[in-house]
Amino acid sequence: MLNYFQRLMSKHQNLIFILLMPLAANLIFNIYKREFFFGFQNSSSMMELLNFFLAGLIFLVYFFLGVELKKILKTNLITTSIAVLWVCVFFLNNILSFFPIAFSFKSYSTIISILILLLLKIRGSKYIDLARILFLVLLVRLVFYVLNIEFENLFLEQINLYTSDEDRLWYPAVSEIFNTNYRNILTNNPYPGYGLFTAYVGALNSFLLLGNVAFKYYLAINYLLIFLFFTFLYEISSKKQTFVFMSVLFSIILLSSHWFTYVFFGSLLSEGISSFTFGVLLTELIRNKNLFSDKPTIGLIYFSFGFLYYTRQFLSTLVLLFILYKIIVFRNKYAVLGFVGFLVKILQSQLLPNTYLDPYINNEELSEISFNLFNVLKMVQQFLLDKPITYFILIFLILILLTFKKQKIYSDFYLIILTNTLLVIFLMILFWQKSDVQSSYRYLMNIFYLLLYPCCNMLDDIFKPQKN
Repeated sequence: MLNYFQRLMSKHQNLIFILLMPLAANLIFNIYKREFFFGFQNSSSMMELLNFFLAGLIFLVYFFLGVELKKILKTNLITTSIAVLWVCVFFLNNILSFFPIAFSFKSYSTIISILILLLLKIRGSKYIDLARILFLVLLVRLVFYVLNIEFENLFLEQINLYTSDEDRLWYPAVSEIFNTNYRNILTNNPYPGYGLFTAYVGALNSFLLLGNVAFKYYLAINYLLIFLFFTFLYEISSKKQTFVFMSVLFSIILLSSHWFTYVFFGSLLSEGISSFTFGVLLTELIRNKNLFSDKPTIGLIYFSFGFLYYTRQFLSTLVLLFILYKIIVFRNKYAVLGFVGFLVKILQSQLLPNTYLDPYINNEELSEISFNLFNVLKMVQQFLLDKPITYFILIFLILILLTFKKQKIYSDFYLIILTNTLLVIFLMILFWQKSDVQSSYRYLMNIFYLLLYPCCNMLDDIFKPQKN
């Protein structure tokens, strides 16, 4: 039966698009019942749309900057060069954090921007390419200024944030970094030990938009991730049909699954930026076959990947486990550079006040081991509440069945997905003291970017022209 289905799909490749029909029907039904709304925060549709437009302009800055950086870094993906840029800027600011100097974030960002442009010119970028980047930055600021004159309240007040996590940690962190400097929030973190990489990137995106003014939270700095996400899909899709299928699939999911879109694309929560950088860098490390022929590049990618220890729980653990896996199993000497971020975090925890290696080491909530097997069932039920994502997982499993003989090449992806799932299960069974398990969804979906390359590659195989 399976072989028959595989032959049917290989002969009639367009039949694969039938898998999209239930999701599309669900979206149309929601619109018909007036249960559909465009809004990922407690804001108006006009605010959302204008911020989406601004996000597109910010994306153009990053895209053309990424194109130039890709030439220097010799990566497969433009999105990888963007992620590496974020990490390197963050790394330098972490080094500066050891020195108690009054250096504002805006001044630092301005100097770094100039140095990046100088580096690009030294490494061969044309004046016209650099001028285009500068023009786009000015265009972003100009359009932003005009829209603020024409429309009031394009920003979101802290009181209107959707969740308490944003209100208590992420909004104050991004605001404090932007208005003062990184060291100030590092040593006065509301939750000592929490990694601040995602808040830092939020501040960088805000700087591109706002310039030298006081911080206000514009949703555009998060909606940027929607454009980066689809760029990543385009880069890992070899066939046009694959990109079309995945784009339609996730466009429907983004419009149908309010919680998924909010967590990963429409909020200050750490999942959005951390999942993107983790997925992009790991895909580059696993699938770029030319990395070992370029020692500086592979070293820089591992170095950048290691700094994702500054993101959030589970991802920080997965980062260290993957680096150890590459060192022990494959004797990859370049992977050692992945420990630089971890070592910097250790030094900060020893030398800087109110700074800890991990937020849970001294957390009394995790000091007692319990045993609650029933949490696994509740965790599954919680995950299944998001029906569009559940259906995506079903499509993924169908693609595995259709290309079952070619699954070995995705072993690293599956190993990390399995490890993350087991870590979440162990947390829910042994340590979770709360009565609800709502956070389990976010922990499980942290690594959803790792599903994208296998999914796209399997679709490429299905859409490959068949020999007669």
